[in-house]
Amino acid sequence: MEVKWDERNLINFDTGASVRWHRTSEGLEADKLFLLELMGAERGKVAHRLGDELCPLVLASAFYLDTLKNSKVVQKSTRDVNLMKKAAESLSRLEEALRDICFDLFPSALESAGLQAAVRELARKVSFTHNISVQLHLAPSNLPLKCELETNFYWIIREFVGNAILHGLGDQIKIQMHEIAEPSLQMCLMMSDNGCGFNPQESFEGYGLPAIKARVEALGGKLNLWSRLGEGTKLNIHIPVSIE
Repeated sequence: MEVKWDERNLINFDTGASVRWHRTSEGLEADKLFLLELMGAERGKVAHRLGDELCPLVLASAFYLDTLKNSKVVQKSTRDVNLMKKAAESLSRLEEALRDICFDLFPSALESAGLQAAVRELARKVSFTHNISVQLHLAPSNLPLKCELETNFYWIIREFVGNAILHGLGDQIKIQMHEIAEPSLQMCLMMSDNGCGFNPQESFEGYGLPAIKARVEALGGKLNLWSRLGEGTKLNIHIPVSIE
């Protein structure tokens, strides 16, 4: 499906029609993809350690405190009981924060259930935490995508969603994903928000869009970005598919 946008507000990262970046060599693109995969692997290791080691310790500490607070053997003043109650509440908040950090570092659903399950989990979390409507249109796919491709797709979506929350300040995000077979097998990703938008001819703030661009380029894909002040932002991405 071809998307037509006003070229005055369009950046075509593939042809450089509006803004041009120096193209890197094939070797540097491979190095870039390797570094992205390495960072993802390290992020996953940290998330697993936080979830598998720290969270159980926090839960155990909260359990011991609650047991001590309710014990009839040890005499406790009202002040002691209140302090233990506050300590247990703090540990509960710490456990919740650790789980949020684990999710931000590497969602378990991506590893256990795949890309679409992880995107749905992200949408639920964003809707609940930020009161933003996230509309998903994820076409069913039977393609056995390589793990690194699913991981990069997920982080491209995460970067866009993060930008929409932090900079867009809208209340609606749309994410569409489907595959096309002609002229070659590709995954298509279309994302938009109804936020404040920006002038794409001016320099970007932050790392979100450059990070998306780096991942798309490293995967040999094409990216079009459209934005206008007061009218939100749209991304249209095509990435060639390598299947396992």
